[in-house]
Amino acid sequence: MPLTDIRYREAVPSDAFALAAFGSAAFVDAYGHALRPADLVLHVARAYGEAQQLAELQDPHSWTLLADREGEIVAAALLRWAEPPPGLAPELPWAELARFYVARVYWETGVSSELMVAVLRSIRSRGGQLVWLQVWERAERAIRFYRKWGFFEVGEAPYTVGRELQRDLVLARSLAARVT
Repeated sequence: MPLTDIRYREAVPSDAFALAAFGSAAFVDAYGHALRPADLVLHVARAYGEAQQLAELQDPHSWTLLADREGEIVAAALLRWAEPPPGLAPELPWAELARFYVARVYWETGVSSELMVAVLRSIRSRGGQLVWLQVWERAERAIRFYRKWGFFEVGEAPYTVGRELQRDLVLARSLAARVT
């Protein structure tokens, strides 16, 4: 699958509807097999509704990067300036990688790596020096990907999906190293 026709750009408010549809589908593809249906439906409604996407796109402390192929979102990452979890120095310029999803048909095509390069460059260009994220402890593919990109485990945090309380790992990395 050629990646040359994929454009990486910052999302704008008019992307909210498409981003809601993409986020819902990407979350279900990634985690739907492992969650109770009622929790899945509740979480998707809370996290990926159009109003939620629009609010995130209008938040001056967050921004979303898209991988766009001929008007279709194929990957997206939500970033925001956020104080890190306990144990990480809050006085430093941290950005949170709050969401990172790739459409199932683009898994293992290189889109995830290209999006990560765009994410790290974007944070650095805005003055960020460190980035943290949470990832479900059972999301082995995602954990391997983040470790490949230099993230390491620095803690854990509770995370609720629907009505189910889960355990997330907190991963972090510095942006001092060159982003490839």
